[in-house]
Amino acid sequence: MHKSKSCILIVFLLTILTVNCAGHNNVQTSKQDTKNSEHTESINQITNKKTLAIKKYRLKAGHKVEANWTIPKDAKCADNKTATIAITISSDGNVKDIVVEKESGCNALDNSAILAIKDSTPFPPFPKETDLKETTLVIHFKSEGERRLTNKECLKIGKYRIEAKHRIHGNWIMQEKSKCNKNEIASVAFTIIPDGAIKDIIFVKKAECEELNNAALSSIKRSAPFKPFPKDIDLKKIKLGVNLNTDGVQGLTESKNLSADTYRLEVAYRVQEKWHPPNDSKCEDDAITSIVFTVISDGTIKNVFFTEESNCNGLDNSALSAINRAAPFKPFPKDLITEDYRNKIQLD
Repeated sequence: MHKSKSCILIVFLLTILTVNCAGHNNVQTSKQDTKNSEHTESINQITNKKTLAIKKYRLKAGHKVEANWTIPKDAKCADNKTATIAITISSDGNVKDIVVEKESGCNALDNSAILAIKDSTPFPPFPKETDLKETTLVIHFKSEGERRLTNKECLKIGKYRIEAKHRIHGNWIMQEKSKCNKNEIASVAFTIIPDGAIKDIIFVKKAECEELNNAALSSIKRSAPFKPFPKDIDLKKIKLGVNLNTDGVQGLTESKNLSADTYRLEVAYRVQEKWHPPNDSKCEDDAITSIVFTVISDGTIKNVFFTEESNCNGLDNSALSAINRAAPFKPFPKDLITEDYRNKIQLD
């Protein structure tokens, strides 16, 4: 779409935000349909509609437990301990039974896992698409790594990543008479540890032009160390991936303004918080809807319209509702000099 000079294009992919933003997954789930259930068919023999419904239900139940779980800070739990717990959920969402199938060897870990399950009950009732009377969910609680982060914590980490990308862009040096094609991209990933130092630098994809690869690596090394993690980011590491072309870091606003990129991220997370995935069996797993809207300086929105509909009314309507619930956004910061943003939101 055409964008005026006073507008900044914002692209937001929800699927990136719905996973653990730290890149860890310490609660893993598997399913067991109880033998005592009146519904004795294997899950593989149920229709695709029923299969999809129960899979989504189990996934959401596991995420709810994970969100309520805090890894205990007990030194005895530090050596990659795992507690395996099975919970039987009735169709009304109540938990019938909790069984510790495998103790971790750390009482604090076992107790925190059970507490997370109790704090998560009751679960929602089973979806209408399934006629199961009950189901058993096996959950593995691992002490290694970090817990699933809240949306607010993910936002703070997102801001840290944006600042790091701006620092890399600020240290970008490329010869004006470079022979590299402007369309070439070098993709680099690395790890930042709490004191801001970096390690494990790898090329995810090298450019054909070696000069671009060298410039990308040099700009990252010149940028290190980054600033230490804020006190409210309790992580052992943050992974960062950067795409660079002959002009520097890709994915930043056209103006390369830190305030603009930070505001863009805040808009995206606020929409994320207000979005409720539709429980619509007509929605394919890869369905995507795209909506463009403009945020003006006082935080209100205008000119909301679809650029791509998903052929699933549930997804399209939920996306539009999320944007309307998220507005108004906070006013522009004082150092952000622009009349408005044009935001392109993609939800799937």
